[in-house]
Amino acid sequence: TMVRAIKQHVSVQHISDPAGGMFCWATLSSESANTTSMLPEAGKAGVAYVPGEHFYSTPTDRRSMRLSYVTNAPDVIEEGVCRLATIFG
Repeated sequence: TMVRAIKQHVSVQHISDPAGGMFCWATLSSESANTTSMLPEAGKAGVAYVPGEHFYSTPTDRRSMRLSYVTNAPDVIEEGVCRLATIFG
């Protein structure tokens, strides 16, 4: 559900399509996107993710993020992705 919704609603350069686990990784298409600086706005919209830069010890592409799909029903995931789409443009 999350991978399909991301592909449909958010402009991404890459999204992982995990066969299991709890998370997928996405990289936004916009070269100027910064998931760390966008996080407070996402929180105001009632959604959250973990900016990808927190998983690296050296400077990295700030367009990436880790998204969890494990605790919500498909309709909630779809709504959350639609909210993120309004933030990411």
